[in-house]
Amino acid sequence: MTSYRYQDLDGEAKIRYLRKLELCGLNVCPYQLPADAWKNEPTQWPNLEWPEIYDYLVNTPGIYTREAMKNRKSLEAHNQFSSGWVRTVIHYNVPAKKQIILMKADVMPSQRLNETPHVPWVAISKKNDNIIAAHCTCMAG
Repeated sequence: MTSYRYQDLDGEAKIRYLRKLELCGLNVCPYQLPADAWKNEPTQWPNLEWPEIYDYLVNTPGIYTREAMKNRKSLEAHNQFSSGWVRTVIHYNVPAKKQIILMKADVMPSQRLNETPHVPWVAISKKNDNIIAAHCTCMAG
């Protein structure tokens, strides 16, 4: 149940990462799923909108404070998407009764263009389109 980054995380970050997997009911790290398990079919994506993203980033307990998440720099994510820094977005339907869809993408680092893309993933409930957990291979996680 490890990813290529999991081994590099410090003790507290490892605990948080395992908690994310637990919240999603996953017994395998999304980074360990076979490539052919992921699909590129946007018509099957959940109807995720700004309120769900805001709720997850600002209202969900985490290591970052509400004030830290409300800073204007957070708008850079939308700008990066609009500017083409976000590459292929794919999804994986978690099997069984979990009613969860995982989504991940390759995101080009904006400061170091020759580096390997970051690979964030997000777990979304199919029942209500709420974000359950998210993670990124970037320095911030």
